Amino acid sequence: MSRDNLVHRLAEAGLRNDKEALHRTMKALASEARAEQRRGFADRLDALEAGTPEVSDRPKGRRASLLPDDLKEFIHESKARRRISDLVLDRPLETAMREFVEEFSHAALLRSHSLEPKHTLLLVGPPGNGKTSLAEALAYELGLTFLRVRYDGLIGSYMGETAGRLRRVMEFASRTPCLLFFDEFDALGKKRGDYNDMGEIKRVVSSLILLMDETPSHTVVVCASNHPQLLDQALWRRFEVKLQVGLPGSRELGKLYTRLQASVRDDLGIARDEFVRILTGESYSTVEAIGLDVRRRMVIGMGATTAAEAVQSVLDRRSHNSDARLLGDTENEPAASHPVKPPAGGRRQNTRRKAGQAPT
Repeated sequence: MSRDNLVHRLAEAGLRNDKEALHRTMKALASEARAEQRRGFADRLDALEAGTPEVSDRPKGRRASLLPDDLKEFIHESKARRRISDLVLDRPLETAMREFVEEFSHAALLRSHSLEPKHTLLLVGPPGNGKTSLAEALAYELGLTFLRVRYDGLIGSYMGETAGRLRRVMEFASRTPCLLFFDEFDALGKKRGDYNDMGEIKRVVSSLILLMDETPSHTVVVCASNHPQLLDQALWRRFEVKLQVGLPGSRELGKLYTRLQASVRDDLGIARDEFVRILTGESYSTVEAIGLDVRRRMVIGMGATTAAEAVQSVLDRRSHNSDARLLGDTENEPAASHPVKPPAGGRRQNTRRKAGQAPT
């Protein structure tokens, strides 16, 4: 929605004394200003909005939800707290993320030259490697509200119900500057032609294509998929930026080692190179879980357990009881961060790949 329309909605809400609409429009104006790096104006709007009387009986100092009640079943709203600098990313991925932020932050300059910033992003890669964290960090950097689609409420059991709910979600996002995140996007964006879909997948995918084409550039749409080969090709082409989020490499594992050592403020009792060797091939979530287990062991030990002892205990337990052996996990295979290839058409392709090879 253009700034002129937002100002018109603000005036209309004021004349009607519609406080709920007034709050939503003020939030939208503040989000747009923050996306254009006019942070002073955005902060003043936020302060003004926080002090405006509201129709709800929420406690003082608590911000009103951006979501209308009839959409809370379909979307989860949360405050983005992570920054890109909080994440451990490989260089190509970090560069691509910062370029996306820079371009979106110069939206006004681009529009003055009849250009729009990119605003649709697809993240693909094995689970547990930070796709959701990346989406949250992007929302933080852009100063946008982080909205996450809830499939449990969105997907209906009746014919056409899912497409209708999806339209309501996308129409709300289109008039509200935000980052709308679809996790496990292949659940919605599957290839049309599946003989089991009874036509419902075709309707949903066709609706998605139209809705994404209609989404204005002040709304960022980020989707994540563990199985990009299942996505519809026409939908795939709607994403202006496609990034592979792979497993941590030696450089990233080394950074995680340094962060763990800084968090426990003690010697880990294991050399950096050995730490990297042991955890090569593991996901970011697995390495993070190991770090948390080390800290738990030290806290429970109440000073009697050193970091080195905790690390040894956690790694010993992991070697005898690994998630990969228990679950038969074959999804977390190494993957490069760039480039991402489109899903192959026709017959389903073999999804297994060698280390360092992008999905086909």
